Amino acid sequence: MKLRLNDFTLQTRIALPVSLFIVAVVLGGAAGLALLDSQRVTAEVTEDAADREGAILGMLEITDKLVMDRVKGAMAVLKERGAELGPARLDPQNPVQVGERTVPQLMLGEEPQVNRFGLVDGLTRNLGGTATLFVRSGEDYVRVSTNVINAGKRAIGTVLDPQGLAIKAIRQGEAFYGLVDILGRPFITGYEPIRNPEGQVIGIWYVGNPLNMDVLDKQVASTRLLDSGFFALVDRRGEIRFHSESVSPELVASVLEAPEGWVLGESNFDPWGFRVVGAYRADEVQALWVTRVLVTLGLGLAACLLLVGMLAWMVRRMVTRPLGGEPGYAAAVAGRLADGQLGEEVDLRPGDNDSVLAAMARARGSIRGLMDEMRRMSAEHDKGDIDVVIDADKFTGDYATVAQGVNDMVNGHIAVKKKAMGCVGEFGRGNFEAELEKF
Repeated sequence: MKLRLNDFTLQTRIALPVSLFIVAVVLGGAAGLALLDSQRVTAEVTEDAADREGAILGMLEITDKLVMDRVKGAMAVLKERGAELGPARLDPQNPVQVGERTVPQLMLGEEPQVNRFGLVDGLTRNLGGTATLFVRSGEDYVRVSTNVINAGKRAIGTVLDPQGLAIKAIRQGEAFYGLVDILGRPFITGYEPIRNPEGQVIGIWYVGNPLNMDVLDKQVASTRLLDSGFFALVDRRGEIRFHSESVSPELVASVLEAPEGWVLGESNFDPWGFRVVGAYRADEVQALWVTRVLVTLGLGLAACLLLVGMLAWMVRRMVTRPLGGEPGYAAAVAGRLADGQLGEEVDLRPGDNDSVLAAMARARGSIRGLMDEMRRMSAEHDKGDIDVVIDADKFTGDYATVAQGVNDMVNGHIAVKKKAMGCVGEFGRGNFEAELEKF
């Protein structure tokens, strides 16, 4: 069976097209917003990752600056105190045993420094941190005076890492300042060449402050991305220094090695050669987007239902309710009135007094009243009482005009009949001269 719009009630015929338009506009807009939200979600996650990376970088910068200022200040003091002792030189004629190595004696003026700790200890006693004097021995630089402790003893006789950044700078005759692992511990350090009066590099001035990484560890550990993401601090050797406590170090290592299915972002902290790496699963962003799409569509659907409900209420209040009765009843009554079927009473409900249906009930009453008056008049005339007419005062407007018109028509016919009967009476009395008046 094929439904047509006319098969529905008036309320439905009015509300249905508008409701469909509302649904199309609202859900279409919600769908459009949902599609745009895909880019917005990705941008939000990317921005959040960048902000958190920035916070970690900010902590690195603050830590580096505070400690580096102390290191540079201590280096200036160490060199100044060394210069006060006199120019630096090596005395190869008096080699000295340092640990398992034999090195030339380092002289500052007339003061030997190998296995002497007054200069380095005096510095750290005043300024903290650690200090060391290195002596060049072949291609190596050996600690000959230091308060760096290794296994409970001064680390004399040990050599500067031949593969490290510091020795590369020194071999080029340049100073080095930066993060260095010394005997397994991170230090913010300064290395500057010790030169003899001829300008040759014969050793190294060193000062350093151990780096307390607890604050960084806590900050990185407490930082995460979404539910499965993480942050990690990776040093220049690729070792993971710190990572979010929400993930295992094995997961971090596997993601950094094979990031398939993950989105990675990183920022470099050049002074230390560190990388701040942020990672999150791509499917988690997709799931977040799907959730937001469903919420958006759900809100759109709720808005549609609300608008359609309001529309139905307004149509009922402004259109169908003023008609009165149940939906479609007023149309049925109007149809009966149009077809002249006035026998059935109009069923009015409470609240229908000012409705169209009530007006139709009054129209029906007026028409039936006029018809009843005409029947009464006809019945009385049939009985011989031709003076009976319709009581036009019972009606208003055009109904009263119709009633009066019927009365005038009937009275006119009666007047003609009376005159005709008068003329016939005259004929009966032999007065054939009587004339029938023209009407």
